[in-house]
Amino acid sequence: MTGGPNQEQAFNVKDIMQDRIPTESRRAQTKPAIEPRSATLARPARRPRRMFVRGIFVCWSALVLTFPLAAQGSGMLVLPFQVEGDPTRAGFASRTGISDRLQEASHFLLHTARDGSLIGTDEARAAARRSDWSAGQTLDVNRAGRLCSEARADYLLAGSARFLAGGRILLSATTHICRTGRSVSGVRESTNSRDFQKTLRRLLVRATPFWQPRPSPTVTGASGGLVDLAVVLDHSGSMVEDLPLILRALTAVEQKLPRGSRLGIVTVGGGDRLDVIPFSDQWGSVLAAAQGKAAGGEVTLNGVERALGIVHSYREWKGARKILVFSDARIGSRRSGLEGYLRRLKSAGGDVRLFCLLNQQYEDRSEWRRMARALGLADPAVVYGREAGFVDQPSQFILMDGPRFFLSRRDLRGTILRGQVPADVLRPVETIHYEQGELNLTDLPKAMARKQGTRLAFLGPVVSGLEASVAAAATAGTPGAGDASATRVLVKNAGLSFWIQVADRNILAQMRRRVGQTVYVGLHVTPAPGSGERLVNLSKPVYIRSQGEVPRLFISTWAQLAKRRERDLVRDDVHFLLLQILEIDDGRSSQDIRR
Repeated sequence: MTGGPNQEQAFNVKDIMQDRIPTESRRAQTKPAIEPRSATLARPARRPRRMFVRGIFVCWSALVLTFPLAAQGSGMLVLPFQVEGDPTRAGFASRTGISDRLQEASHFLLHTARDGSLIGTDEARAAARRSDWSAGQTLDVNRAGRLCSEARADYLLAGSARFLAGGRILLSATTHICRTGRSVSGVRESTNSRDFQKTLRRLLVRATPFWQPRPSPTVTGASGGLVDLAVVLDHSGSMVEDLPLILRALTAVEQKLPRGSRLGIVTVGGGDRLDVIPFSDQWGSVLAAAQGKAAGGEVTLNGVERALGIVHSYREWKGARKILVFSDARIGSRRSGLEGYLRRLKSAGGDVRLFCLLNQQYEDRSEWRRMARALGLADPAVVYGREAGFVDQPSQFILMDGPRFFLSRRDLRGTILRGQVPADVLRPVETIHYEQGELNLTDLPKAMARKQGTRLAFLGPVVSGLEASVAAAATAGTPGAGDASATRVLVKNAGLSFWIQVADRNILAQMRRRVGQTVYVGLHVTPAPGSGERLVNLSKPVYIRSQGEVPRLFISTWAQLAKRRERDLVRDDVHFLLLQILEIDDGRSSQDIRR
């Protein structure tokens, strides 16, 4: 038998942690091990006291755990701007609503430039109304405190814009830190309407040094190894239909290559006159120089060989060497010099591509393919096509792929533009039944009509896959090359329909859900020399905003943008357009016709 009048009771660590020690045992360790029944029955009377202590502990723990959450704000509150002067001096439509529009613009630019949480503009305006604050008032300590409390904000950003004579704009911004009640020193920037968006973005970045920067919103190319793209370009009269397509394709290639990649062009004009446009990472100036050279006259194989010799003699290569050759010069039997230059370029590490063109003779297209196979050069497949209508017969699409021809009952315009056609809808044309001079997209439909005993009713315009083929050739095997899978989206703005490029899969998914609907889409645009169009957009980033979220200060139309001078088209600027999404040319079910 254990225990006794003077024997201590023993408690282990588990009992102590779980509060199993009787209160009286802590006061006197000499209590008998076996208590009278009355004492045992009296214990429940002491339980409420322990429960009260435990309740206090639980409440204290809950406060400790939730206090950081209660103390944490919702992010930055961007206030409507204070405005002085006449905004029409700087080209803005009117003064009406300019304070809110500057707020919306700042909210959007902060989202793209800084990695931080922002309170919505509607919520910011509501908090300002509850605090009796308006854009014309000074943001003193008391007003700032009320705004911080109403919006549960971490920071306040108050901006102002003074519109001065001569179109000058003085912008300033001050950031108030709600936790400390202190403000970041005000920052100022001076600008004009042309550089307004770029300057406002710089001002906001300077006013928020406590936030990490986001990557630059304008993606001009992927990171990775640089590319030097050397182009031999025939400017003969027979190239007049292909030249705009080639220059447009080269314009689009820049944004698919790593930053700093360079373009150089050797043009071969009538009479085999050579002009060298040196390598430069300023693609616009190189393309503009090539565009300024008129197509005309005749180019011989000798001129093409001399142009390849110039490319081979280049000493200023810096990146991966890619050589694209565009010429419809007659090859004939004299080809050893051409093959020699091509072989030397390949041996020096060059990736050489020979492009079959629209007005090239059938035998020259065949010889181009033969040389590529013999030298182990990759074949840049270029698909051309046009619709032909015959009397009393269904119309057909006639496709030309190098020396080969195909027929299809389907409308293949979209897939031809991508350079990809579903193989299961094609029927090969037996070219052996036609003269070689008829094997082109102008004469073959007429010859087919005669052979079938009917007449040609109409010929549609030629559709070219050259642009897609050039992009694929320029980016193939290039480390870091990006956006090669950009998808074309047909949109309509203010009665004008046009194609835009979209590389972001999430944005494309949103657009698929909104085909036939209108939505505000933000684009970065750049001039498109030689493309037959004034502008193209960068394939990313592309933004989608609802009517309540769009920064109204940045809304424009495609026609207005096309009228701007090239120096006023800043690549970093985003322009929102109200677009109706008509068609998405993604070709997810298509495959190359060679498969």
